Amino acid sequence: MPQYHLIDIYANSNYQCDSVDMRNIGEWNNATGLYIAASYNRNSIRRNLSLHELRTAVAKRPLLNNDTLSDSILLNTKYHLALIKFLQDVHHFSVKFETTEGSLSQMSTHYDLIGSGILQSLSQSPPMLLRIVHQSWSYDVSYIFRLTPEIGGIVRNTGYLSPFTVEAWCAFGLIMALILVSLHLLMLCKNSLPQRREMTIHFITDLIGMLAQQGTNQTCSRVPVRIVLYTVLLTNFILYNYYIASIVGEMLSTTNLGPQSIEQLSRSPLVVVFNNDSYNRALAELSSASPISTNSIPIYTNVTKAVQLLQQGSFAFHCELNEALGDIVNRFDAGEICELRTMPGLFTSLRMMSFVLPKDSMYTEQFRIT
Repeated sequence: MPQYHLIDIYANSNYQCDSVDMRNIGEWNNATGLYIAASYNRNSIRRNLSLHELRTAVAKRPLLNNDTLSDSILLNTKYHLALIKFLQDVHHFSVKFETTEGSLSQMSTHYDLIGSGILQSLSQSPPMLLRIVHQSWSYDVSYIFRLTPEIGGIVRNTGYLSPFTVEAWCAFGLIMALILVSLHLLMLCKNSLPQRREMTIHFITDLIGMLAQQGTNQTCSRVPVRIVLYTVLLTNFILYNYYIASIVGEMLSTTNLGPQSIEQLSRSPLVVVFNNDSYNRALAELSSASPISTNSIPIYTNVTKAVQLLQQGSFAFHCELNEALGDIVNRFDAGEICELRTMPGLFTSLRMMSFVLPKDSMYTEQFRIT
């Protein structure tokens, strides 16, 4: 009587020419029919796919190891834990947790591949409790570039003292010295008080008080001295207000945004860098009012080399942000990170985004199984 073995054949990754595992899970013959071993469980046998690790941001430090969900746990946390268990048991992914202190209202409203069926995120219309907490799974294709003076950025060489140049500081110090000399000469006039040393210290104290906007200990009865002191106070007010206006105005100014559209990017001196050769150059030209200049011909490279170019400046990297943020954090310092800007990418439709995934992207398997 012929007897056949039922073999479960599977691979632990999606790479070509990878090793294939085989497991005998049952038998079949004409007499008894199909028999599958009771101990066989596809989910428990295959478990997590190799090299497929999903990242998740946990907002409120939920009890991740507690399988019993009490009523005190928020709805979004229950959804989050149920979703992670589904991913581990059904789709065989490993999950890496990264704890964050952010609130739910600060979560991204972009595309969330997991849990929304590759549809637009549920966090755009339902109440806050339905906001998805796995922000690191959001899929966002954008241009990222470093702000430089060539594209409207302002570089501070002397920190927050840059509104005043060296010449301005020298002129201010010279004026203060002349004022102090004037006060000393006024003291030598015939109406000055006899204690010269005391009077000089008194004038210096008054001058410091005016510079600190604290006034004087006592008001001098002589009009010329009062005019000089209040002139110092008025000058200090003007310089202080100019300084505050310069700093706040620069922080709130829109001049530090850089290009905000494909057309502006094509006219800027930035050289466009793409993640791999699956991007279409013609789409970039059709999306802009004018053809891309010769110095903006796309360069196709990997994330590591592209991040090095971003650090140098004069480059715009078109990529999925989560693919590049890890290398950026490891390579950039705090000041360089503050100079980074983003603008919308070439692809706004999720179906179009699926064609630009790198081969080893964490989203490849999600697009395939959903």
